[in-house]
Formats: sequence, structure tokens, C-alpha cells
Amino acid sequence: MSFGRVYTILCSVVFINALNSSSVSASDFVVNIEDAYSNVKSSYVRLNNTVESCLDEKGRKVAITDPWLMSQSVEKQKAILYFLQYEAESNCVQQAELDYLEATYKLAILGDAQAINEYIQLNRLGGISEELTEQLNSVERDELSRLLLLDKYQTPFDVFSAF
Repeated sequence: MSFGRVYTILCSVVFINALNSSSVSASDFVVNIEDAYSNVKSSYVRLNNTVESCLDEKGRKVAITDPWLMSQSVEKQKAILYFLQYEAESNCVQQAELDYLEATYKLAILGDAQAINEYIQLNRLGGISEELTEQLNSVERDELSRLLLLDKYQTPFDVFSAF
């Protein structure tokens, strides 16, 4: 079963921990349960603060000025901008999200998987709809990749401000 981005991030955390196992002792990884709860709590607060900060940026207005994007139908423009916004928002919270997932993973190793299970359940609801995915599949990947690299789409923005 795939949980999308959360599954990918969680697998990355596990893989990175496995790669680093030669340079990190088990005592560095496994902490006492009180420290694990404290780490989860502080990383959760940081994640919430980061999400709030990213949502504040989401009010930023953008205009469609790219010639290729302007040449697309309005429906495709909306799909592309939604995707760019989704990626910008994901990138905005990525490090805080990784820190939280790592903390919940360590807590799960110590026997309390509630926090990580709740996070997975919450993130099952997010993502890009099937209809939007169909629109994006009909777009040139090179152009979409190029747009993802433009500064104006690196931070969250208001998709509707372009229309």
C-alpha cells in the first residue's frame, strides 16, 4: 500500500538511517522514551510553525507571464499552476516534515507508533486528484520541469490570483 509522499519520506528516513548505521552507534539512535516524546513534541511544534509560515506565503500573487504557459488552455494553466503550488508548498515544509517523521519513527521503534500512524492517516487525504493528474500527463514534462525551477514558483502562492 502506498501512502504517497509520506511513504516516500518515511522510506527515505529509514534508508538514510540504515546508510548512516556504520557511523552512528545504536546508542545514538535509540534514546529513552521521555527524550523521544520530547523530540516528537518539539518537532511537531516546529512543523506546525513551518506550515503556518508557508500558508502565510500562499497569499502571494502571481501572474502568468511565461509564453509556453500562456499558450496552454485555461484548464491546463490551472492544473499546471495548482501542481506548481503543490510542489512549492511541499518544498516549503519538507525539512520540518522530515524532522517530525524521523522523531515519530524513533518513537515507534521504542514501541509507540501512534504519532506516526496518525500522521500517515492524515496524509492519505492529501495529494493531487486523478483529474489533475490526467491534465498534467498531457503536458510536456520538460516545460513543467522548467517551470518548477523558476524563482516565482519556488515559494507558495495564490493560484487564483493568476486568473
